[in-house]
Amino acid sequence: VEVDIDGLRLHGRLDDVWPNGIVRLRFGKPNGPSSIRNGLDWLLASAAGFDAPFVEVHDDVDAGIDAHVRAPISQRDAIDALRSLIALRRAGLQQPLPFAPYSGWELFSAEDAGRGIRNAAARWRGGDRQWGEGDSDAIRLALRGRDPFADAASRDEFARITGLVFGAVTRGEP
Repeated sequence: VEVDIDGLRLHGRLDDVWPNGIVRLRFGKPNGPSSIRNGLDWLLASAAGFDAPFVEVHDDVDAGIDAHVRAPISQRDAIDALRSLIALRRAGLQQPLPFAPYSGWELFSAEDAGRGIRNAAARWRGGDRQWGEGDSDAIRLALRGRDPFADAASRDEFARITGLVFGAVTRGEP
């Protein structure tokens, strides 16, 4: 599928497309990378006018393991959400953005902001028996060792970018 957004041709190949829709299977609960991956496919399919259900089979806290159909989104809303992600990408090419998918998901999926910040910082920093996302070589190189939870301004920027990314890929919000 492909779509033109402000002169940029965005294209991709969608896997797991069936006559009755697009299906994604995940063992366990959604996380940051799976939400981004599935959300980008959902947005691209919607922006290209592919009018079929997008179904995710995964574990859900309330509903258990089941097929969860993503709410349909209009072609215009999908393009607007992709446009916001393209703008974020352009900003990221100018300077590293304080974002990481697992830590960001901890913030975005939390029931309240305070708990979300604590969970995100814990995922970022890790511990004795837990991997710290901020310790990955790629993130340390990109951010030059900066900790997005070191001060209020950095934390606010992390939260802003997290909201933009996951707002777009989970709800189609630009």
